[in-house]
Amino acid sequence: MGVIGIEPEYFLDDMSQDEIKAIMEAKIENEKISWEQARIISFYSVIAQAGTKTIKSPKDLFKFGWDNKVIETRHLTREEFLNSVKL
Repeated sequence: MGVIGIEPEYFLDDMSQDEIKAIMEAKIENEKISWEQARIISFYSVIAQAGTKTIKSPKDLFKFGWDNKVIETRHLTREEFLNSVKL
């Protein structure tokens, strides 16, 4: 719609649930990137004036909810990897 740049008629009549979900996820990710940029700009502005005595990284300046999110990873065995690759 207005914020995401889609005509209301298309949004209401023609879009599938999968399209709406993909657009909303992309919008959220784009907002995160904007906030990260603002944090980095603020970080460099602060350390230029105050030095690096108390603030060592942009995350020390201010924290976001996604900073603490833990992403679980799992290492594949060689056999699992070879089975997942389609040659």
